[in-house]
Amino acid sequence: GDPGVRVGNSLRLQPCELDENDPEHAEHRWVFFEENGWLRNQHSGLCIGVQGNPGTEQENLVLEECDITTEFVDQSWDFVEPAPQKRTRGFMKNPLSAFCANAYRNPGRIGEVV
Repeated sequence: GDPGVRVGNSLRLQPCELDENDPEHAEHRWVFFEENGWLRNQHSGLCIGVQGNPGTEQENLVLEECDITTEFVDQSWDFVEPAPQKRTRGFMKNPLSAFCANAYRNPGRIGEVV
């Protein structure tokens, strides 16, 4: 199939495809919109959202239609750095739940659900 184009598709850890000129792997590229906190997939135009009960712990992250109807949607994300002067690493935090995105079960292993 065509990965990353259906609403409800799970996010998983995969090897990075870093070639900007390779349209075959555009599903690996994300656009962050600071004004509303969206992380939108460049390939599908879908946003990262919380499956199930937004604002609760242990829910999966999935692709969803981007929703701008409310101020505190589950698709809003903040990047929180442990050291503000270093923007090279940090946490992807959902302000609705105050929880962070995390690799489930075996962090760092290919194919794990995020």
